[in-house]
Amino acid sequence: MSMMDRLSIYNQVVVHPKDKKETAFTTLWETFMYAHMPFGLINEGATFQRATDIAFMVEQDKFMVVYLDDIIIFSKTNEEHILHLKLTFKKFRTYGLSLNLKKSQFPLSEGKLLGHIVAQKRVMIDPE
Repeated sequence: MSMMDRLSIYNQVVVHPKDKKETAFTTLWETFMYAHMPFGLINEGATFQRATDIAFMVEQDKFMVVYLDDIIIFSKTNEEHILHLKLTFKKFRTYGLSLNLKKSQFPLSEGKLLGHIVAQKRVMIDPE
């Protein structure tokens, strides 16, 4: 398996042109509108998760699990894993998504995720 962490997740969601006026704020010099989803909106988590679900609709629960900015890719063989990584990176390029390489790990037999240890055929609570 591989565990990936996405970089600046909320800033990767583009605000629809019709909705930009809803993000407007005024300064002494000018009025500005966000082109990408700003951090701090009430529904930003749900919006981001929905966008992620749409982007990885085909891969989800087949060889990938996604929760907000965390992605786990699991495979039965090394060859299959390389194929799954190639498909995932192609989607990243298609949707203009970025990875935090410092927090991403390739390949693993087990890893830590959201307070759990994920290993082959089991998930355990992280004792730490």
